[in-house]
Amino acid sequence: MAGNRSGALSGPVTPEAFVRQLTADTVPPVLCVVGEEAYYRDLVLDKAWEVLFDGVPEEERDVSVFAEKTDLQQLKTQLNTYPFFGGRVVVRVTDPQLLNPPQRKEKDGVRPKKRGAGTAPENLSPQERFQAILSDVPDFATVLIQAEKLDGRRPLTKFLKQHTCYVTCDPITAKYLPAWLQKEAALYGGRFTQDAVGAIMEYVETADKEPPLLILKGEVEKIALFAGERKEWDAADVAALFSGLPEAGNFAMNRAIAAKNGRELLFLLADQKKRKVSPILLLAKLTAGLRNLARVKELASLSAPALARELGKSPFVVNMWRRDGSRYTERQLTRALWQLDRLTMDIPMGQAGDLEQQYRRLEEILLVLCA
Repeated sequence: MAGNRSGALSGPVTPEAFVRQLTADTVPPVLCVVGEEAYYRDLVLDKAWEVLFDGVPEEERDVSVFAEKTDLQQLKTQLNTYPFFGGRVVVRVTDPQLLNPPQRKEKDGVRPKKRGAGTAPENLSPQERFQAILSDVPDFATVLIQAEKLDGRRPLTKFLKQHTCYVTCDPITAKYLPAWLQKEAALYGGRFTQDAVGAIMEYVETADKEPPLLILKGEVEKIALFAGERKEWDAADVAALFSGLPEAGNFAMNRAIAAKNGRELLFLLADQKKRKVSPILLLAKLTAGLRNLARVKELASLSAPALARELGKSPFVVNMWRRDGSRYTERQLTRALWQLDRLTMDIPMGQAGDLEQQYRRLEEILLVLCA
């Protein structure tokens, strides 16, 4: 094991488990924090700094950072130099060339040779030398490795996963998001209604790119401030305040259609027109939203769990679509979808007029639907 420190955390661990288990007695010699989700990275690093430095002011912390063109001899020296004032040495490695080097290519059809334990140090690759350093970390030191992604095929990555405390900070899956949302709400003494959770899940599951948890965390805080003493937050709160999310305009319009709120819909369309957003960009999302409602009505005979599996969505979203779809007849949805598809074809062919005329036609379709 890297550093071979008795009682230290080791092996793959989730961010939540790391935060629960890390103490002064379980500090690992090597901590790897890998993944794209900034919320979890911050959670892990905040806990690590808290335990590693235990009240030491930031300006007095002994942290060496190796972010590029890492000199491995200097890193080793830094790691093995006992701090002048006592305490702990922390070496932070984020160098992408060291952690994710370019693949070594075959030369004249010959694969690069694997080097054994008896290979002279000067013949080792930088990754092999780094691995040797990580295998002998002194008790007063900790190596912190950070990367958004590591190539799992590389020997160094395999070593890190097997012999260090390896914390994976991947984006949260839809299955666990409702519990995470309620946990965040509880920090402010609040809770989301089932419809509110469904609205957030709908946004996350239909967005082109899932929003980072840090953005969702900020939106939860906004709802808490907006609601004040009111501690139960509903779908209307979500639609009104999730303005910081990407594609918030599309999300808000679909929510207005679901609620048959023509006035809110006109306001949102006017805002998009003011921004000179092409109706083509709106039509794709609006059409997809109505198709979801139509599909749910078409499969009305299925149970909620079966419908969720059929559509590949969470039960929260499916239940909300069922409720929203109940406000419309199949004929209304079919007619609106046909008109939106026709407008989608007419715009690129130049048969829908200028931007003002395109928006007027879109407004008419949606207002008739919501009437």
